[in-house]
Amino acid sequence: MLPPDFSATVGRSGDTVTLTVAGELDLAAAPLLAAHLDALGAGECAGGVALDISGVTFLDSSGVALLIGVARRAEEEGWPLRITGTPPHARRVLEICGLLDVLPLGA
Repeated sequence: MLPPDFSATVGRSGDTVTLTVAGELDLAAAPLLAAHLDALGAGECAGGVALDISGVTFLDSSGVALLIGVARRAEEEGWPLRITGTPPHARRVLEICGLLDVLPLGA
């Protein structure tokens, strides 16, 4: 069942896949976002993935773990990943976790 406060949409701009997330990225929503990412084959991601989290209203440890997993997958499969639009509250969580220099955070 889809959490009422979560959405993920997939789009394309050239050869870059854009995945836009809104709502709470928590224990209930993280598997749903993971499923969206799993549905993208390595070939589809070859041009890069922009994960736009500007609409994320809450980020817990499950969401953090998912972001780390996505970054690892991108590195292992050799496709560029950029996490964009990090809201201040999510940025603070990532800062506390020591991940600002680990995750590919962009503008």
